[in-house]
Amino acid sequence: MSAADLLIEARDRILDPAHWLRGQYHDDSKDRFCAVGSIRESGQHFKAADYNKAIEMLYKAALEVGVCTEKHSSPICVNDHLGHEATMTMFDRSIRLAKEAEEGIA
Repeated sequence: MSAADLLIEARDRILDPAHWLRGQYHDDSKDRFCAVGSIRESGQHFKAADYNKAIEMLYKAALEVGVCTEKHSSPICVNDHLGHEATMTMFDRSIRLAKEAEEGIA
């Protein structure tokens, strides 16, 4: 298992917009997650190094997706301000970055 695997698991959890949310990490009553909440949920089953690398790649990808408030971008900002499509783009880019790092490309 790797950071890319963690990111894939977290992305897949919120791929359906019905399982995604804004403004909080997790809604127990509807089993919905935001981007960071989904990463945290997946991180429970991975090594700390993989979790830390996944977070690093998600932050890098957030910067690639775009600035969402006053020259600032973060996974939370992308999730809460740019929406589900931008969040999925952020995850796809973070997975690519993680795979490149694992292969020694980055």
